[in-house]
Amino acid sequence: MKRILIIIFSVTVFLGLNSCESIGEAQATADEFFAALKSNNIEQAMTFFDKSMFDEFGEDKIKGLLEQHNTNFAGILSYSKYGFHTNTANGVTKVMLKFKVETENGIVFERLEFIKRGEEYKLNGYFFNTDQSKIDAE
Repeated sequence: MKRILIIIFSVTVFLGLNSCESIGEAQATADEFFAALKSNNIEQAMTFFDKSMFDEFGEDKIKGLLEQHNTNFAGILSYSKYGFHTNTANGVTKVMLKFKVETENGIVFERLEFIKRGEEYKLNGYFFNTDQSKIDAE
């Protein structure tokens, strides 16, 4: 019985550490993404999106979304993570991070959904709204 508890504990610790690593790596990507938005470098911000997003929505729609963000919520002053979730299934790791972003035009809530591609985390979902409940709904 004691051996089973040790094994369960070891697996739990391993999964917890792996989850923290995933969140940290996705957070680093989010920091770079926000830096690109803050400097109004839309082309750079687009490099953080996964190829599947371009296949589904097209480059023009993603570019338009980022331009809309920077028009409506210009001048990122600060941001802080207030929520996260990780999931690994069939060898694919996904991380969702939620942020409260303070801009020159007010507060906006954002959800960034990442998928791990090789050694990188790429955006495969990006949502923003001034109503936090709309971001937290999923």
